[in-house]
Amino acid sequence: MQEPLLHFIMIGAIIFTIWFCYGKREATEEGRTGISRKITVGETKLKELHQQFIQNEGHSPSHAELTKAADDWVHEEILYREGMRAGLDRNDPIIRQRLAKLMQWYLVGAGAGGEPGEAELRRHFEANEERYRSTNGGLAFEQIFFSTARRGSTAETDARMTLRSFEAGKITGIEVAIGHGDSLGGDKAQEELQRGKPDDLAAKFGMPFISLIQKLPFDRWSGPYETPLGWHVVKHLKPSNPTFDEMRGQIRSEIISARGNATPEVAYSALLKRYDVEIGSLPEVQK
Repeated sequence: MQEPLLHFIMIGAIIFTIWFCYGKREATEEGRTGISRKITVGETKLKELHQQFIQNEGHSPSHAELTKAADDWVHEEILYREGMRAGLDRNDPIIRQRLAKLMQWYLVGAGAGGEPGEAELRRHFEANEERYRSTNGGLAFEQIFFSTARRGSTAETDARMTLRSFEAGKITGIEVAIGHGDSLGGDKAQEELQRGKPDDLAAKFGMPFISLIQKLPFDRWSGPYETPLGWHVVKHLKPSNPTFDEMRGQIRSEIISARGNATPEVAYSALLKRYDVEIGSLPEVQK
């Protein structure tokens, strides 16, 4: 027992046993949950963080600022994965409600009614071409509006969640506006796209908001930005005379909205048919 070589072998065996058991448990846990402990901040993610910094701060980040943005993202990603690993997504009623709301956005436009045909799409484009066209010296942007009068302190939070949802790129702005955004007083499908002269738009939104949009990069969702009306997630559009192909997605959404099909309720009814729902006997109400 006083032989140093034997001590070395025993210590090595203990370390190997601990490593083997822990590593096996980690591998088993990862296979069970599907949540990896490897986090890679690659070139694509760094470009996204770089662009997000420009949109939020108005200038390109320094090396230190981009490094901090990457560290902050890793911090958030670790907490997110550990929350998923702990099952907080299943047990927290707030997260449950948020996921249900997010699913509503994806349900928009899923109602029965069929896809608009080519002829119908072109007729709608021709009837609304003037509205789609940018005027000389005009400004064009898409916006999803969240009313502080209606939502109170949650308006900004809902707007930030909406901005994150666009990263997936699987849903159009107009569908999100219809399914989750608030109305400015008219039809949400019409209000999602804003075009006109800056002074005219400033009368509606305020000049600070319009001036801010004019400085944003083109064709990227950013925000949220506050106006006297509430919070807005916006995308600055390049001034152009849009073609039919460029507007196809928006035309489709507008037609479906006009039919009354682009509502979460209609799409939910279709989903409900896929489930076998049983509700037990309700207790009698004491009068």
